[in-house]
Amino acid sequence: MTKTLSTKEIARDLGLNIRSIQRYISEGFLPAIHTQGSNGQTGYFIDYSSYQDWKHKHFKSLKRGKISKLRRTDKEPGINEMKALAEEWIESLKIGSYNGKIYSQMTIRFYDYWIKQYWDRLDRYAAKPYISKENLLSILSQIPTDSFASRSKLYVVISSFTRFLISKEYSSEEELLRMQSIKPKRFLPAKKVTFSEEQIKKIIEANWQAKGNGYYDKLLTETVIVLFANTGLRASELCNLKLEDVDLEQKTLQVKHGKFNKNRRSGLNKRVLEALTKYFKARLQLADSEYFFLTRHGEKLKPNTLSHKWSKLSKKVGFTITNHGFRRSFVTINNRKGRSLVDLQIACGHADIKMTRSYCMTSEEEVVNAMQDWE
Repeated sequence: MTKTLSTKEIARDLGLNIRSIQRYISEGFLPAIHTQGSNGQTGYFIDYSSYQDWKHKHFKSLKRGKISKLRRTDKEPGINEMKALAEEWIESLKIGSYNGKIYSQMTIRFYDYWIKQYWDRLDRYAAKPYISKENLLSILSQIPTDSFASRSKLYVVISSFTRFLISKEYSSEEELLRMQSIKPKRFLPAKKVTFSEEQIKKIIEANWQAKGNGYYDKLLTETVIVLFANTGLRASELCNLKLEDVDLEQKTLQVKHGKFNKNRRSGLNKRVLEALTKYFKARLQLADSEYFFLTRHGEKLKPNTLSHKWSKLSKKVGFTITNHGFRRSFVTINNRKGRSLVDLQIACGHADIKMTRSYCMTSEEEVVNAMQDWE
């Protein structure tokens, strides 16, 4: 028969009160077996071997009935020390010294930005530990509930930093588990921008009709649109392309250090080759640079510059244009043309085909209409 322990026996072993053990169980931190007595009251029993494994994982030792958790609780680090630990964490992600994985520059900037947002929003009178469920909840409450992306990004970054603190014994698995209870949830449907082929043509026409922009700037914008719509590149990947990455003769381009620091190749069709060749001839007149896409001032093209272009063009065409909208459109349009999700997953560099599937913005009405012609 499997040996079990009661909450009273666990409390005695750990030197804690029964209420603390019950809280561990209710939070899911301590695995337990629920039982119901004849009087209707719920009781808890813990498997002996599971308890020993749990205790070994989460607690170092017992001293005079006082629990010694896997964290440095003797002296909680101050805010400056925590910021220094955050900088150490960011540096470890760059070189892979934390978990053996080297993160891309884009991901590093993402983590660095949101950890700084956390410090900026942290109340000056916030209680220690500074990285905790209570402080994270306070900061999340400062961000509107309809800004799901911002709330989610902050949560992801702080959770990742907490895991780093656990490895340094400045936090615990219990704290991370407590944070999971306040993981942001989406209250409004995601705004998924996508365009049809006719809308993409309309965007290109509006670009050439726009006043105030010179020939080079309009040519650059059209080339970017054509490349986005036919390759599904991310904005950062397009802007980071170098001359050596684009091979017009072999009809390929190399995406280096994309999301999650992954590399991949992309094929170039006839439409893209024509656009790139035409643009490249105009680009030769600008300053010497290793980057393929340059502004009219000879500077490297940036995602924010593109977003500014789309903001202006959106007013002209009457619908919202975004960098990521082109990526979703690439998947949606090609999926409708019969390209397999596996091919599109590889083209987009998605780790999970479920993500590729979520990019397909086919509506029920479109499917119903299409089914009427099925044989």
